[in-house]
Amino acid sequence: MVEKHTLRPVQEASVTRMMAEPTRGVLIADDMGVGKTTVASEFIARMGFERVLIIGIKDTYEQWQERLEAQTDGALLLRWINADSVAGKKAYADFLASVPGAYFSGIEYLATQNFRLDQVYNPDGSPEFVKNKVTGQLTEKLKKKKVNLRTYVKMKPLDAIIFDEVHKVQNRVGNAARTLRMIKTAWKIGMSGTPYGNEFEGIWNPCIWVWPDHIDPSFIDWKMEWCESEMVRVKGGKKTEVTTGEKVPGTFVAQLPCYIRNEAAEKAPAAKVVHIDLLPEQRRDYEALEEEGVVYLGQHVLSTTLPVTLRSRLRTATLGVMSMDDDETVYFKEDTLSTKLNATKAILDHWGAQPVAIYCDSKQFVKVVVARMQAAGYNAVEWSGDVSSAGRKKIKRDFLAGEIQYIVAVIQAFSTGLDGFQKVCSKVLWLSQSENGILNEQAIARFFRPGRTLKYGEFQHVMLVARDTHDAGIYSKKLRQRLNMNQTLVIAEAEKARAIAA
Repeated sequence: MVEKHTLRPVQEASVTRMMAEPTRGVLIADDMGVGKTTVASEFIARMGFERVLIIGIKDTYEQWQERLEAQTDGALLLRWINADSVAGKKAYADFLASVPGAYFSGIEYLATQNFRLDQVYNPDGSPEFVKNKVTGQLTEKLKKKKVNLRTYVKMKPLDAIIFDEVHKVQNRVGNAARTLRMIKTAWKIGMSGTPYGNEFEGIWNPCIWVWPDHIDPSFIDWKMEWCESEMVRVKGGKKTEVTTGEKVPGTFVAQLPCYIRNEAAEKAPAAKVVHIDLLPEQRRDYEALEEEGVVYLGQHVLSTTLPVTLRSRLRTATLGVMSMDDDETVYFKEDTLSTKLNATKAILDHWGAQPVAIYCDSKQFVKVVVARMQAAGYNAVEWSGDVSSAGRKKIKRDFLAGEIQYIVAVIQAFSTGLDGFQKVCSKVLWLSQSENGILNEQAIARFFRPGRTLKYGEFQHVMLVARDTHDAGIYSKKLRQRLNMNQTLVIAEAEKARAIAA
């Protein structure tokens, strides 16, 4: 069994405050790396809970298992609920039967067991199809209805639910949120360094779950009271209200019953930016995307009409010369030309014989980078959603043991729930960043956190940025004009469809 942690004074204060909370609801918003898992595990141990559900992502299971076992002196052994093993299925059956114990599950799995999608049929027995909202014409998509199976209503109330990364349940009407509300429990502990997600209004759903009697049950009324917003025109020419932030920053969490926030003693330094120039072939594709929204890749045409898609394609175009297959999937050939790859070699050679993490938001490019590095003799492995849980565990063990020098990771796959990497690695290289700023923050926190190594000097992260591109936050005048024109065309097309329907 791993060593039991002695709580630091700030952690001791958090546990004491939680135990005294009369609402039995807590939101732990400690900065990443402060030790939320230790605090929650110690709280469970001191309260003497017998039936606990920990909701988290699968990569955190072992971390929770070790810490909970250590802090409870072996009294609680965490059981993973899943459909992939006999033990996982048995754990789920015991969970439903209210058998005492500590259980771990992803919220997605719990939700899929609670809802089912059934086909909708017409009165004559034929399958019903979805209608296009603009034209009113039938599409080829089958219409389905959501059926609530009420899987958890007969369970006895749990002693506590600990929801790690609680910001993931921001969708107010989604299956996850509805499932969470159906599982009865005495205590509710939400955990997230960013409980609001990417927008302030995202904090409502986690808070209404933790404190249903304290938070305004009407999201609209709550939003009017706390959120700053403005009206913007969207697709179809309609106007909608968009939240721009909190009216008075900090006032909402200040009135919550038990909101715990401890900042990390140190903040990661700013990334060192290394500018690179795109190759002529890359610049050609990039400018075609930026100025026209269309680029020819061999005999294929890649068209971009939505701003979010455009941003993604622009980032992709800075990585290397793109190709497209017959299924219109963008990919990179293994021998693709790339100035970012050239710069990567120079930086890695400069850092020398030490472990390095390399981040990129494109899984396709990560595969190319790994293949090229391995062919050149670099000890590199891929970390992405394509790597199994067992494969990830082995990579982590080998990286910590010094048997792997380079991890090339997709940001989304490596951003949460991983600890220990900071003990051996102090250098990070960004080939690109995610559109989701939270994922970038969480990704860097895998390495800049307490317990980090000084064997190779101070922590440093380097970002490769292509000049005069979306990488550098630059949009051309032509691109801004095109986006405005696209909006005008969308509105005009919607008006035309309505006129035809009338």
